[in-house]
Amino acid sequence: MPLVALIGGLISLFVDSKDKGKRGLFVFVFVATALLTILFNVQESDKKDIELKNANKEKDETRRVLLNITEQTKEVPNLVLWLKKFGFTEANAKVATPDIVNKAFDANALYNQYLKQFSQRLGSDVTVEYFPKDVDGEKVFTAIRNAGLKVVEKRPVRDEATNSIWVGDEVPTDDWKLVSFVLLRAGVNLVSIRPFRDGTGSKAKLIQVGADASLIGQVPLTSSQIATMPSLSR
Repeated sequence: MPLVALIGGLISLFVDSKDKGKRGLFVFVFVATALLTILFNVQESDKKDIELKNANKEKDETRRVLLNITEQTKEVPNLVLWLKKFGFTEANAKVATPDIVNKAFDANALYNQYLKQFSQRLGSDVTVEYFPKDVDGEKVFTAIRNAGLKVVEKRPVRDEATNSIWVGDEVPTDDWKLVSFVLLRAGVNLVSIRPFRDGTGSKAKLIQVGADASLIGQVPLTSSQIATMPSLSR
């Protein structure tokens, strides 16, 4: 608790070790500061827990609807159409494994949750540069635009599949998280979300989506991991 240590150190400079009254005041202020710090951390943790619970609830509801359709029609719902709606190409949707489908629905639940939060904003001056590969670029663009973000399509310069996001210093956390969920629900395996080496100037409000060849084969991030990520740091 850096704050507690700082305040404690400052007070100790002015407290006479022989003065019981001042010592009592020091203990009181120290304990009160510690309790406030703990309370703040607990509230932040509770907020993240609530966000995940809400997303899981929406995800479970979607699965319940699919099961209900299956029971009533005696047919498996057309998951290919669902995945294409999320941004999968038809080819990728047709060969999607149960694990891939599950990850897509997990990401979609969080995408919808963050989109609701964005609807309360008056827009964003953040720009997303995207190099579409192996996904339905138009649907991905539309999903990002629905959040009020500007999307610029770039011609891919590498053959590797998209696996990384780079973020400018002034990009709000909710913005890059929503872009992450858009990509995950489209079947993109994100391995890294990190700041630019120099995230100032023209890159300060930029999110860039692309490929990092050095990360090929790394374990992809899950929706839950991204949802609980703090602000990015160097």
